[in-house]
Amino acid sequence: MSPFDDVSETQHQVETRALAHSTWQFAGLVDELSAPGAWLRAQLLDRDVFVRRADSGQLRCFDNACAHRRFPLCTTRAGSGRLECGFHGWVYDDDGVPIGIPRNKELFGFDRAKQQSLRLPEHRVQLVGRFVFVATGAAPPLDAFFGGYHSTLTALSTALGPVSRHTEEQLPTCWKHSVARSIEDHRPPAFDGQLLGTDFSSPAELRGVREGLHASVTNTRAAGTIAHQLFPNTRIAVGLTGALVSAHRPVGSAQTRLEHTWLPWKSQPLPVPALSGSDVTAGWYRAVFDSLGGTP
Repeated sequence: MSPFDDVSETQHQVETRALAHSTWQFAGLVDELSAPGAWLRAQLLDRDVFVRRADSGQLRCFDNACAHRRFPLCTTRAGSGRLECGFHGWVYDDDGVPIGIPRNKELFGFDRAKQQSLRLPEHRVQLVGRFVFVATGAAPPLDAFFGGYHSTLTALSTALGPVSRHTEEQLPTCWKHSVARSIEDHRPPAFDGQLLGTDFSSPAELRGVREGLHASVTNTRAAGTIAHQLFPNTRIAVGLTGALVSAHRPVGSAQTRLEHTWLPWKSQPLPVPALSGSDVTAGWYRAVFDSLGGTP
């Protein structure tokens, strides 16, 4: 593969479609979906989607594109209200069916069957604790995909408090470089030049474990921190005061948006374990639960 393929639009589309077909991708935290009508917009590897709390209480995920002119129905990261396209005013119900089409009889003449055929493409959505994941293809069962990290996410969901703040940043690089930046800081500066900066750790300063597609790394220079990289688009940096959950959102072949959500601990900070084997730090998360008076 040519070095230029990393930012090739063709290569980007081939990779993101293939990966999206077989993975679960992080969409956001369920904290922001507590009330009926609340929604989160997420740019996944291969498509723009939104997850919405239906009136029934169920979480539903659809393509974020009106069936008429493909205009996005949700235009901000999070919000609430009925699903109405801002272009021509088409309104959708909880099943993604356009039930309100201005001047339908005059301009289109759509009957109910035709409206049903224009239903938005829907995708699987599941929770692991407070973490919302979406599968746009034939991904394996969620617990099988995450393995030991399924219990890690559950434990973090209980141990962390309410969302403190949300920020975003834009990176002039493809999503693969963004993921590498978030966890592989031992890579040489020449890899991404000024993008990654110059404060690198040496391999001797890092300790890590891997389970399937996912990994955890600690840095001996930063006591009390651990970074979990959940393939393909999630990084959770856990420290003494809380956790920073970051989502890598590909904007194109050479642009990535990072969405950061900060959550403090509910109780006292806890020590980060020494990583060894493939236990995925289960002992540390047992200590988290013990400190809260619960059990995993």
